[in-house]
Amino acid sequence: ACYGYNSYSTAYLKANYPDEFICSLFNVSINSSSGGDKYEKVEAFEKEFKKKMGVKLLPRDINKCKFVYTIEKRKDDRNGIIATEIRPSLLCKGVGEGPALEVEKSQPYVDFMDFAQRANVSSGVVEAYALNGYFKALEKKRKDEDDDSYAKRIVKEFKMIREDSKKLSAKGIESCDMFA
Repeated sequence: ACYGYNSYSTAYLKANYPDEFICSLFNVSINSSSGGDKYEKVEAFEKEFKKKMGVKLLPRDINKCKFVYTIEKRKDDRNGIIATEIRPSLLCKGVGEGPALEVEKSQPYVDFMDFAQRANVSSGVVEAYALNGYFKALEKKRKDEDDDSYAKRIVKEFKMIREDSKKLSAKGIESCDMFA
């Protein structure tokens, strides 16, 4: 009887509230402790629901994504209909809960230099975010770059900004942008 009730409830939610249902499914899947394959599972879910149900997933963005998947409502001016879109989580392969919470706590970032100075994360986390497309709004990919060379360039810039900030703080100088 309980299994039947759960099946009925799940089917009802999936049919009548698809975006909310899918958003919850993503959050449960990505926060499960099933090991490293949870990110592949969520990625497969994303592709499946985009294709089969027409679910609109927003692009990954270091400034707009939160710790969990969230639903954003947008009004379509042409029809007057409110459409929902799902914003991905900051959790991805190579990024744990601690760094994701740290990034969310310091949002928004003006540019990549601001991110490098304020977000207390390692270069491995920066590489994971670069490979997963979170920096596209802050740091554009060059035309001749593939994903790996883009990630390497981002990590190199991140390390350079961090080293410069350490040198300046050792001299007692606050970091500043002379072009701002």
